[in-house]
Amino acid sequence: MMNRFIAIGHVTTDLIDGEERLGGSSLFTALCAKLLGYQATIVTSCTKETENTISSRGVDVLNKVSSHDTVFEHIYDSARRERQSKCHSEALAIHRNCLNRLNIQPHDCVVICPNMHEVDSELVNSLAAIPLMTMPQGWFRRVNQEKQVIHSSSWVSNLKKRSELLIASRQDLEGDSQGEMWCRTHSDHFVITSGIKPMNVFEDHQNYEISVPYLVDEKDATGAGDIFAATTWIAVRENIPLSNAIKIGSIAASYKIEKRGIGFNFSRQAIVDRLNLITTNASLKESMNRFLRVL
Repeated sequence: MMNRFIAIGHVTTDLIDGEERLGGSSLFTALCAKLLGYQATIVTSCTKETENTISSRGVDVLNKVSSHDTVFEHIYDSARRERQSKCHSEALAIHRNCLNRLNIQPHDCVVICPNMHEVDSELVNSLAAIPLMTMPQGWFRRVNQEKQVIHSSSWVSNLKKRSELLIASRQDLEGDSQGEMWCRTHSDHFVITSGIKPMNVFEDHQNYEISVPYLVDEKDATGAGDIFAATTWIAVRENIPLSNAIKIGSIAASYKIEKRGIGFNFSRQAIVDRLNLITTNASLKESMNRFLRVL
């Protein structure tokens, strides 16, 4: 039986340069997991049409059917590698009873990835016995009267369940002076990404930096952070040390950056081949071998 990867959050419709694409962290992470050999499931709310499109790509969808998708319009600043967004609509909230049919087990690879406010603390707390990776970007977002997505303090309260791994970007946290501390308080291990700049890692009471190991020509960075996070979490769940898992995740993200939309493709072997070009580190080499042996 294949290992299960479960992503919880809205699949979105993204408007980029006048083009309409499917997106959202749940979609990118699930597609990534499928490429790495997992049975991927998305728990979401979207239209039936969007559900059918996702299913056609071999990803299972547990959908709280909505009359409309969550729709974002993204404007990219390529020089700063940042984006400004507007939110034109939001699909339905995802509650804990949406998980009933899944019978989630501790060995499943589960990701909490809200794009806005669709996932609340009650759902997360219901997974008390399940190791989680959380990407909390939506919890640090609000929409103003002009429909602009702005970064703010976390709106989530009564969150009792700690995440084994939490990954957020520096931009996600820029609206909350206490955002970094909030993330550290609610996780065992915490990674802050910052585009091509070094990542900050908080692990076992230590704080260290990891540089992005492999840079490529950027065609579309949308979803690259999601690919990084999903691959890193999968590697951690496969007993690879976090520092090495982060490097493996970064290489996976480089394959996404080279492709537009959801047309990316890679394999475990492709990730290892690209890492082999840039490292002779014995510990990382052993982790790469373990990453290949798992499936």
